[in-house]
Amino acid sequence: MTKRLGGVVILSPLVLAVSITWSRDGPTSDADSTGESAAQWTAIGPGGGYVECVAFHPVKPKEVLCGTNGGGLLRSTNRGASWARMGPDIIWPYVTCISFSTSDPSIVYAGAGYGIYKSTNGGRTWIASGGTVLDSDGIYAVAVHPKTPLTVYVETGGHGIYKSVDGGKSWKWLENALGYGWVRELPIDSLNPKVMYAGVTDVEPQGVYKSADAGETWSHAGLVAEAITDLVMSPNASNTVFAACGKLYRSTDACATWGEIAQGIPDVLGVALDAQRPGIAYAATEAGVCKTLDSGDSWAVAGMQLKNLPVKTLGLSASNPSTICAGSCADGIFLSHDEAASWTISNKGLCAHQVWALSFDGKSAGTFYAGGRLWLARRTNRGSAWRTIRLPAFDSLIADIAVHPDDPETIYLSVPSYVVHKTTDGGATWRIAGPRGCTLDPLLIDPHHPDTVLVGTTERGIMRSSDGGRVWVSAGLSKVDEIICFALDSTSPGRLFVGTTDGLWKGTIDGSTWSRAGLASLAINCMASSSNGILYAGTRGQGLRRSDDAGRTWIDANTGLEGGCVSAIAIDPRNWSNLSVATVQGGIYRSTNGGATWTPMNDGIPPMLSTTVLKFDPQDPGTLYAGTEGGGIYWIRPGAQPQRE
Repeated sequence: MTKRLGGVVILSPLVLAVSITWSRDGPTSDADSTGESAAQWTAIGPGGGYVECVAFHPVKPKEVLCGTNGGGLLRSTNRGASWARMGPDIIWPYVTCISFSTSDPSIVYAGAGYGIYKSTNGGRTWIASGGTVLDSDGIYAVAVHPKTPLTVYVETGGHGIYKSVDGGKSWKWLENALGYGWVRELPIDSLNPKVMYAGVTDVEPQGVYKSADAGETWSHAGLVAEAITDLVMSPNASNTVFAACGKLYRSTDACATWGEIAQGIPDVLGVALDAQRPGIAYAATEAGVCKTLDSGDSWAVAGMQLKNLPVKTLGLSASNPSTICAGSCADGIFLSHDEAASWTISNKGLCAHQVWALSFDGKSAGTFYAGGRLWLARRTNRGSAWRTIRLPAFDSLIADIAVHPDDPETIYLSVPSYVVHKTTDGGATWRIAGPRGCTLDPLLIDPHHPDTVLVGTTERGIMRSSDGGRVWVSAGLSKVDEIICFALDSTSPGRLFVGTTDGLWKGTIDGSTWSRAGLASLAINCMASSSNGILYAGTRGQGLRRSDDAGRTWIDANTGLEGGCVSAIAIDPRNWSNLSVATVQGGIYRSTNGGATWTPMNDGIPPMLSTTVLKFDPQDPGTLYAGTEGGGIYWIRPGAQPQRE
């Protein structure tokens, strides 16, 4: 499964037999000075990422599980102080929900973007447990029967609720259970397990539903809301239920009636309740964490360290409730050991960033900007020195980054469905640089005239500004459905190749002339032009193509490549015959003969991670960087010969 965002293909998982390492060091001084090749890919961060869910072991407070959006499932054995990725058992990098059995805590289930996984040893190892019924469905809610650990319910992303009574060996679709509504939460009454609740969208009316017969039939439970993001039953009083949907609601009579609470605090995304002290609860909000001591009648900010930080989810230890994990929307895990009075970042071993763009500053080796879903950062000093940059807006999805070649403090960001943003002070402040009213994708700065900026759109072709983003005009291709990627012709200044959903085009940066350059009807994901004029095009389904005559004719260049969807191409600046590509099914490959044959080069990158970006450092051309969909950035020094598995 693929989707397109800003010149980057968001990919399905890779299932490869490669070793997994998790080093945090960047290129060493010895490697930089000698030019020796690195043995494998090395992770360089940045730490953090989008955390979907956190769950403490019910009786072992040191053990915590963390599900991320892109980085897989991670486990901590020291109360969240450090993390280790679970693999290769769980091959899907999007983990949406986790549920321990309270009657047998050795049993735990994790729902992923495709399939349900089960552990029988508290989360140390995992097996797929969906069989042929659930292996192709996204799981967005999982609930274990409080008294019978073999009975488990899952929601399958709008395909209904399934139930297993044999620990996941077989599954039954509950035909009358909410139809094809999208269920986000499925709490079960611990005193009367036949009573269940569900937060449902995509049915009428939306909101909270209740079942009194173990999920066989459901009725609306009074609260109408568009998007229930969390639904939590009090462990001390099962008649008390909290529902988060931006606003926060509470019912104290088993969902017969509801009342809004927590007015005046930021939008609420999640709720966590203290199992030992009734009345204490915490709210994850778009601007930090809030706490109540009176069951939600009054709230206060809990820990100024997280103020204004979007927090997606909270995990509270049932056996030691003073310890709390806060999962953020971009910055990973924050940890509190004092009931949320103070917080510290806790991302050792956790890197779940989705990398959709990477751009070097052109001045210093190993210095670049990188960004993706809800994050932007700068890496400097050839080491692991990262500086987080404030985003122009809370919901910024970074599709592409362009850095001014003469002034690395001047940066342009392409934000899909919004505008181009510009900073002249390294991200301290931003201004809207246009254009408006269209979906934006790739960015390009003319290296010979750096005030000239191009942006590809979905609705209006290519837009050009010649004054640093103040005024924008059409630069052609307005009738093309989608502009996906740009590539400058390395042999002809001012000439540009454009990849679209309908093949390749070539023209000039000023937009005065355009003509087709082959591969009509193919979607072009990425391109690269070598110093001797060879053009490579990565397609969405037909592999890699090569042209030696500026796009007039094309040949296949797929010998040794696995997978027809090519997501990234990088040509070694020192030798045009050495290049690397990334594909959906096969990971990263390297060629030393101009693409005639290919050898896998995946050692060191976890097998679940897809590669979205490949770029050589122009100031250190022996170093290749790879941006991944959920594991941050890796580097390698390929050397003269390809690494073989």
